[in-house]
Amino acid sequence: MPDTQQDVLTTACYPPFEVSVYTGEGVLDNPLWKNATERLVKRLPDWLVAFCNMLKQAEVDVPDAEAVMIDVTLVTNDKIQEANLEFRQKDSATDVLSFPTLPAEALPPINLPETHLGDILICIEWAHEEIKTPSIREQYACRLQNTDSENRDTENGNTDDSAVLDILDQYVVERLTHGCLHILGHHHDTMKDYNRVVALQTQVLDELFKNPS
Repeated sequence: MPDTQQDVLTTACYPPFEVSVYTGEGVLDNPLWKNATERLVKRLPDWLVAFCNMLKQAEVDVPDAEAVMIDVTLVTNDKIQEANLEFRQKDSATDVLSFPTLPAEALPPINLPETHLGDILICIEWAHEEIKTPSIREQYACRLQNTDSENRDTENGNTDDSAVLDILDQYVVERLTHGCLHILGHHHDTMKDYNRVVALQTQVLDELFKNPS
């Protein structure tokens, strides 16, 4: 796991999980990324409940341990590119990287007092750049709390700061869910597996963000 962590911002607990969020160098220097980070900190307890509800409903095996710890660090393009090159031999930035502590055949761990399942890097800079793409932005627009606040400029790909944060919020939560599924041994090597992972992520997003009908 690359050395990217600076300050721990929060830890959310919902048995058996303990999820801690850290920031990497430069993340809090950008006002928008800082606001997005603060949103994640506030949302983390609700996300963890939604994540655990999804695991239960989907009958995903949950580690049988008193405490299962996962560390999440928000980083910039430079930091995730360094990690991607070092650990995956890919010299490029990406959205999320997962570093499981245990091999897939050891999941879920059984009868342990506590275990650290792994680390996740989420690139907030990549996320910000991704949601500027209209097709990606539209994937999340249906869950905006106030669709009137979008004020989207479709031609130029611009949104006001409120709408950008709303969409960035969802994007980061989706990557957090994706990374945790990887840590728990769920991958997307086939189209069937990919569709299942997407469906699980969508379930969490819908619980957290979708407007009541």
